Amino acid sequence: MRTCLSFALFSLVGCGSAVTAPATTPAAPAITVGSVAADEIACERDDAPACYRVGIHHAGITFDEAAAMKAFLKSCHKGYSSACYRVGVMYTQGGDIRVDYTRASAYYGRACEGGNADGCNRLGALYLDGKGVPRDSKRAQSLFRIACDKGADLGCHNLGYLYARGIEVERNMNAAIANYQRACDAGIGESCSNLAMIYADGRGVPQDDAHALTLLRRSCAAGINEGCSNLGLMYAKGRGVAQDESQAVDLFKEACTRGNPQSCYNLAYMYAQQHTASVTQ
Repeated sequence: MRTCLSFALFSLVGCGSAVTAPATTPAAPAITVGSVAADEIACERDDAPACYRVGIHHAGITFDEAAAMKAFLKSCHKGYSSACYRVGVMYTQGGDIRVDYTRASAYYGRACEGGNADGCNRLGALYLDGKGVPRDSKRAQSLFRIACDKGADLGCHNLGYLYARGIEVERNMNAAIANYQRACDAGIGESCSNLAMIYADGRGVPQDDAHALTLLRRSCAAGINEGCSNLGLMYAKGRGVAQDESQAVDLFKEACTRGNPQSCYNLAYMYAQQHTASVTQ
């Protein structure tokens, strides 16, 4: 889900967005040919962690989605919450496995109940969008809070989004800032970008271009196109930093190449302005 607050001519674009991807994916265990064979035997004996490792092998090494799903399902039904989370992801992403949000929600629910924080976050996103479950923003808020408290940084981001937008809660910029800051500090570039726009606009805090610039640099370094685009605008306008159109152009090019339409537009605008200036000189 992505909802932009503005999209104006050559101005900072502030987007509030809920993010469904997991903040952290359980690290894939080191698997060798010998260990795979041993895990397959153990999985046949209903060893849930072994089945999970077999699923990881098929998902990331052999790219056999059907075999991966079979192993994850067996592991999940033996009570391994990380496997339930993986089943939910496979039903969400599609591919050889048909997208089924209803089943995804059921397995994210099992993962969440088993203590998997990313499962709670993913389930919250489904409730927020009404995919596979009735749309229920209040339930989404509860799940995001659980995810955040359990250490899923994107749960904190999504909680910040709800507070910033006033969805099922009274708009609370202090709470939004606190949750965005926590997620930003954990490396969630979207959070750094959204937080930067709060400081750039002075919403609930004193307007602070210098701090917004710092946050946009972190967002851009994390690969967030909007962060790079807005950082380019800060350089183009000299907000919080000495004006540097060359740096702005480089940042717009970077984000435009990665598919950000606002950056492409801003880049064209700057080229047009430079052409006009050269003609009139």
